[in-house]
Amino acid sequence: MKNIGFIFSIFMFCFLCSCNKASESTTTTEVVTKTALPAKSEQEIVHMVQAADDLDMVFNGFSMNVQNAGAKQTLVSMLSRGVDNPNCPELGLIFVKSQGEQIGHLSVHIGEGCAYFKHYENNRPTHLNAMDQKGVEMFRNLLNQIKTTPKPAH
Repeated sequence: MKNIGFIFSIFMFCFLCSCNKASESTTTTEVVTKTALPAKSEQEIVHMVQAADDLDMVFNGFSMNVQNAGAKQTLVSMLSRGVDNPNCPELGLIFVKSQGEQIGHLSVHIGEGCAYFKHYENNRPTHLNAMDQKGVEMFRNLLNQIKTTPKPAH
């Protein structure tokens, strides 16, 4: 269980890295508006990092949790940059909490030529932020590890 927490901490640290740039793309998987979803600003992300004390991540029925300082540490490198190609499949969800209340809801998307996070508010997509190559590699390694982890016998 400690390995999963450590892997999740590293994963979150790497996948949340990006730069600030406005998005000029439109989403084809979900129609929110006829204009592109913008990137979340650095100030919004910094606020989320400062308030975060708990992260939950879910991939096809597999979930992980990181709390307190580990939650902040995994989010601290997240910066904002827009998404050029918003046509990746959704791989999982991340829920950011502060004092028991959800303050962030993200979906993780990785595909051929695209990798990003979609932010939600009131269950509606509001922002897209690109994922850097280190984040892509971390998610792929994590997903491969989940696939190869034996399931306990019932």
